[in-house]
Amino acid sequence: MKLSNSKKIIIFSVAILGLSLFILPSISATFNPDNKALLGRIVLYPLIKNRGSNGTGVIVDDRAARSRASYESILNYPSLAETKAILQNISISNNGRQNISAYEFTLQKLAPDNLLGYNGNDLNLNKTAFFENAFAGYNFPIFYREYTTRIIHSLWVEKNHIVPWSLKDYSPEQITILYWSSGIIGLRNPLLSDFQQGIYTPFSYQQGRSKLIKEGLFKSFLLAKNLKRDTTENTIKSIITWYEHNFLHAYANWDWSVYNGEYCEEAHCQPASLESHFRQRITGCQDTVRSLRDILASINIPAVAIRFSPGEHGVLYLPTINKFIHGDHVTDSALIRPDFFLLDGNSISRIEIEKSISYSGFLNEIMRQNAMDFLMLATKYRENNSLILRMSQERLCRNITPERQDLLREIIELSGDFHLRMNNQNGCTISTDQVRIKTLDELSF
Repeated sequence: MKLSNSKKIIIFSVAILGLSLFILPSISATFNPDNKALLGRIVLYPLIKNRGSNGTGVIVDDRAARSRASYESILNYPSLAETKAILQNISISNNGRQNISAYEFTLQKLAPDNLLGYNGNDLNLNKTAFFENAFAGYNFPIFYREYTTRIIHSLWVEKNHIVPWSLKDYSPEQITILYWSSGIIGLRNPLLSDFQQGIYTPFSYQQGRSKLIKEGLFKSFLLAKNLKRDTTENTIKSIITWYEHNFLHAYANWDWSVYNGEYCEEAHCQPASLESHFRQRITGCQDTVRSLRDILASINIPAVAIRFSPGEHGVLYLPTINKFIHGDHVTDSALIRPDFFLLDGNSISRIEIEKSISYSGFLNEIMRQNAMDFLMLATKYRENNSLILRMSQERLCRNITPERQDLLREIIELSGDFHLRMNNQNGCTISTDQVRIKTLDELSF
């Protein structure tokens, strides 16, 4: 029997009604309503959730509005009051059109109407493109751009509960350090008196390294996320240990010339991008503390890279645990536990202000007091595209006892990066297997 068009329409309508009354409710009960990976951005999604009505019976998808409200609630934390005020007072223009505040700009990039806001879990290449597109056409001074980029990433980390600590638990001073940007905020030195130095500026903006400075934080995130632990202090130690094993101070065979043609001034060249820094693994005290600062800040742990006077050594201040790290201690060492790198104000004063002891002499003194000074003889080397640890001191090899050999093996194996092998035929050398250098992208998975 051939059905008329009117009957076909009636049957189709009944089928649709049955679908909406009986099938869709069971589907909606099956899915996590916030799991976009399962539901996707499809027309059915707002119908399943019945997101709301605009008063005329038309279904409205309010996910963007709810996302914006979540970010606004974070910016209303008392610890972020000053940050919010700064964003509201920064006025930027877009190709001569009406100005908007950096506060509104930040919310638009985190919770746009098309739901394609910033995603810290995205590939570094895509995050770079996101920020390039986000700032395109805006009259954004570089230090405002750096400041806003850091805040966008940080708020995303907070909203998505990436780490077990929260911005709301920080003091306003710690938030200032977390978001510090050259040219926008002056920080008071946490150690020196006004008479000694007064207001100081952490590492200033360097035009030739704008790419590294603009992208260092959000590009460090995927690595940092793999190194995070249950507390900020344990995470700090985890990151310091990883950096100690994977970067080495410039030396005779592998010096600053690996960065020739990048950012060069005075005595040596430095990396102009984070990718180059991770590819070469050659560093110094100032690049070490700058890199550690960005890795930590990418998971909302405040740290500020400082130096006590121009040309002096780089030091990292960690306000959540009120400790300092000397950059050369980390890059010159290979097997030292992170606890020995975390110095109080008196210790860093001896090194940087009184000049009564060198930075290496200070660490040697600490290790002797703990009967572990033999670990200072372990040296990191780069061989082709690999890293290796080696201890080739005759006096060490003559005096190293079986117990110390076992301790040494345990310390190296616990690093997770190197494997010990003993060689007593060539100058009594103790060394490890070679570890291939991985790129930043390889480390981000």
